[in-house]
Amino acid sequence: MLEKKGFKVYSAPTGMEEDQIAPLLAHRVFVTSNAKDLREAAAINEFSIIDTANAYQDPECIAKEISQFWMQLGLKGKRPFVLKLRREGGPILEEVE
Repeated sequence: MLEKKGFKVYSAPTGMEEDQIAPLLAHRVFVTSNAKDLREAAAINEFSIIDTANAYQDPECIAKEISQFWMQLGLKGKRPFVLKLRREGGPILEEVE
């Protein structure tokens, strides 16, 4: 779905552990529903996270929200960050420390 909106999407291979994935994400954005376990790795490896744990889990809906907030919040120039998508209310944008 994100590909249709002009994003390059790479899927993490099945079975890879978080400590194997994190070094591959430098200066990229990782979309996950398990963001809380990756914050430290994001700070060390300098990648951003879009947290979908509390978002509607429809892939088309998530893609639309990511595209919308990417432009609205100017996320291309902000790194590293955590963007929490939520079913109710707007997203929450936090810096990774």
